[in-house]
Amino acid sequence: MKFLTYFLNFILLTFFLKAQNPTLYKNQPKQQKKNTIIYELKSSHIPLIVVSSLLYSFGNNLVRKKTPLQEQDILLLSRSSVNSIDRFATYRWSPTFSTFSDITLVISATSAPLLFLEKKIRKEWFTIGFMYFEATIWSYGITQTTKGLNNRLRPFLYNPDAPLEKKIHSDAKNSFFSGHTSLTATYSFLTYKIYSDFFPKSELKPYVLATSIALPLITATNRVLAGKHYLSDVAVGYAVGALIGYGLPYLFHKKNKPNALDSSIKLLISPISLVHW
Repeated sequence: MKFLTYFLNFILLTFFLKAQNPTLYKNQPKQQKKNTIIYELKSSHIPLIVVSSLLYSFGNNLVRKKTPLQEQDILLLSRSSVNSIDRFATYRWSPTFSTFSDITLVISATSAPLLFLEKKIRKEWFTIGFMYFEATIWSYGITQTTKGLNNRLRPFLYNPDAPLEKKIHSDAKNSFFSGHTSLTATYSFLTYKIYSDFFPKSELKPYVLATSIALPLITATNRVLAGKHYLSDVAVGYAVGALIGYGLPYLFHKKNKPNALDSSIKLLISPISLVHW
């Protein structure tokens, strides 16, 4: 709860400073008025970040409380208990493919910040940074909560080639659904949506889209080949991540408002009750 209080106070202070910015008001230069603002922070984002933070904490607590399988339980496992579509993954074990999935996740995580190389996008760095943070918390929070609420065993538990020390770790019960895939999809589709919003007529859009589709697909493939996830795990992770990454920016789209000062005041007032609560 202290973390949420400090975070909300930070948001409160930041909005207050932005409210004092004279470029928000009618006496701003004509050249500034011509600049198109794509995204804006809204009062509705405060409860969203609070809920996502609570979900993040709740999911992590559930995962940490899991107890590992005993060796005798692992010996009794049979591939026949896994459905035919997912059974392929039980024959896989590869730390190399697991490392590849880590690399593609990192690449996707840096894709959105790289957009700040564009001056037009860099002008909205705070709002986009906040959106990036919120997308991360939502994606990770939903993933961890889902993992915590079920105990689906990872495919490598059925593979005799996988080391025992990996099998008796509590993380071996966190197969559903793939966090690597969901986060990679979140960052990839978030990057595409931001780029397409700022440059709707760009000739590079198809290439950015193709990369955004391919990167989480590569991550998902690596997770299955590593023996860490089933096909159904990565399919759900892909869908959840793509939905968050592509859908969240719609909540930040700027709408015409009669008075920027009134909007800033509303943003200042709404968090106060949350902080006291």
